Amino acid sequence: MVIKVLVFKRRNSSSHEVIKRAAARLGLSRHNLLRYLPESSGFVDVGFNRIEPGAKTLLLLHGTFSSTAGTFGDLYEKADFLSSLMAAGHFEQILALDHDTIFVSPEENVSRFDEILCDQQLQKPVRSIGFSRGALVLKQMTMSSHTVNIEHGVTVAGANHVGYFSALRGLKWLLTAMRHLSPPGPTRTFLSTLAQHSDKALDRLEGLRAMDGGSEINQRILQYEDPNSSTTLIPITGAFHPELVTPGWRRITRRSLNAAICVLLATRQHDWVVAVQEQGRAEPLRPMRPPDGLDQPIRGLHTRMVGDQLDNAYLKKALLSEPCSCG
Repeated sequence: MVIKVLVFKRRNSSSHEVIKRAAARLGLSRHNLLRYLPESSGFVDVGFNRIEPGAKTLLLLHGTFSSTAGTFGDLYEKADFLSSLMAAGHFEQILALDHDTIFVSPEENVSRFDEILCDQQLQKPVRSIGFSRGALVLKQMTMSSHTVNIEHGVTVAGANHVGYFSALRGLKWLLTAMRHLSPPGPTRTFLSTLAQHSDKALDRLEGLRAMDGGSEINQRILQYEDPNSSTTLIPITGAFHPELVTPGWRRITRRSLNAAICVLLATRQHDWVVAVQEQGRAEPLRPMRPPDGLDQPIRGLHTRMVGDQLDNAYLKKALLSEPCSCG
C-alpha cells in the first residue's frame, strides 16, 4: 500500500495584511458619502443622485480611527446642533464623508470624494468642519477637489503634525494615548492590533503618515502655496487639564501618562494627541481671528471635544463667521 502525503506551505500574513483585515472588520477602509436627515436626526449613505448640487452645504470630516457618528454624533444624537443650523437657514444640506484615515493619503481621500460626486461640482461655496486628521483632508480639498469650493473652514484639534512621530517608537505611544481615550470595544482592540504591527507597517500607512510633519505627504499640504486662494480658517485648539479626570486610580494613571506625553511632545500644552501649537496652524489657508471664548485653548482631551467639552455655541460662532483676515 502506498500512502501519499500532501504538504501545503502556509504563507504567514504580513503586518500590513493583518492591519487591513482588522480595519475592514470595523469599516475603517471605506469611502461613503452621507447626508443628514433632520426628520430622523441622523445620517444616511447616499450617492451623487441623492444630494442637491445647488444647496448651501456644510461638510463634516471626521478624525482618525473614527467615523462621522464617532466624531460628530453628539452634535445630533445628544443635541439639535445640526438641525438648528438647517432650521435657521444657515445650510440647506449637511454632508459628511466617511473615509479611510489609515491606509490612504488625504489627497486620495479627496479623489475618492470627487469620484462619489461623479466630478460634478457643488454650485455654491461650502463650509466645512474638520476634526483631527479631518483638518488635513479639509485643507487638501481646497487644493485638489474638482467638486467643492470651500469658502470657510473650522478645524478642531487639527492633526497638522502629531509629535509622536518624531519620537522613538512614537506611534506606539500615540496608540497608547488613543486607547486610553477610547471606550472599551472594537476600536480599542484594533488599536492594540495596530500597535503590535506598527513598526513593520508604518511606511505603508499613508493615512497615518499624513500627520507626521516630516513626511512628504504632510509637507505637500501645509507648504502648499496658492496666492489666489481666499479660503479662510478658524483653528480651535484644546489642552489637557487635571480637572478633566475624576479622583481615584484612573486619575493617578492619567497624570502619569500625561507627564510622559509632555516629554514626548516637548510641551505641556497638548490634548494628549496633538500639541496646541500644531492644532492652531491655519496654513496653507487664510487664518481668521477666532470668536471671543476661543482665543485660548479649551479644556479638552482629543476625542472628547466635539459635542462635549467644546461649547456648541462657540463652534457655531466659528462656523458662521464671515471672512475677515486677521493679518
